[in-house]
Amino acid sequence: MVSFADTLQVLTAPINLALFDPKVTAPLLIALLYYPDKLRSILPVRLQQYVSSPALIKTLKAFLALSVVRGLSSKISDLALNN
Repeated sequence: MVSFADTLQVLTAPINLALFDPKVTAPLLIALLYYPDKLRSILPVRLQQYVSSPALIKTLKAFLALSVVRGLSSKISDLALNN
């Protein structure tokens, strides 16, 4: 029998992978910081108000930092296990 937690984990896995992948968060953060006008022209009208949101920028910075720390921790763990 599949539990609700297992189902939720499967459904949120793509979001988790995208948020903690520096290849996703870094370009998005750069676009928000350096090209907000270009980003507004691409996004739908409903999302344009969030482009210059300080909360969004802080959140992306936090996810980027966490993803880098997570990657470094993984590499260090691999090196320790292979030693």
